[in-house]
Amino acid sequence: MATLKIKYLKGAITVFALCLIGTVSAAPNGNGDEKKNTTSAETKKADSYYFKFNGSPGQETDETLWEQTDNPGAEDCSGANDGCLIEVEESFTTTNSSNERVLTQPVPVINSAGHLNPDTSSSMILSASNRNP
Repeated sequence: MATLKIKYLKGAITVFALCLIGTVSAAPNGNGDEKKNTTSAETKKADSYYFKFNGSPGQETDETLWEQTDNPGAEDCSGANDGCLIEVEESFTTTNSSNERVLTQPVPVINSAGHLNPDTSSSMILSASNRNP
C-alpha cells in the first residue's frame, strides 16, 4: 500500500512539473522577441510650425498676417508685448495652392494694457515670443 502511494505521488509531481514547464515556456520571456502592439497615434508625435507676424501691433488676431518661417531663431522677438513669433500645432494649419503652410483660424490673443499678445493657454499656440516692450 505504501509503494502505491509513493508511485501515485511521483506521478502527480511529474504531471505538475510538466504543466509548470509548459506554462513557463508559453509565457513571454522578456528577451525582446515579442512584438509590441502600437497604434500610429501612440508612435506619431504631432508636428508644429513657426509663424512670424508681418502686421502692425493690434492686428495679431488676423491669421493672414502670420507667415511660416523655417528659421525661428532669426527673428528678433525679445519684447514683452505684441505678437512676433508663434509655434502652432499642425492641426491648426494647412497648405495653400503655393504649397505654403498657413494658419486656418484667427490667432487667439490676450489684451494686456492695449497690447495683443498671443494666448499660449490656447490649444492652438504651443509657444510665443513678443516684439515690443
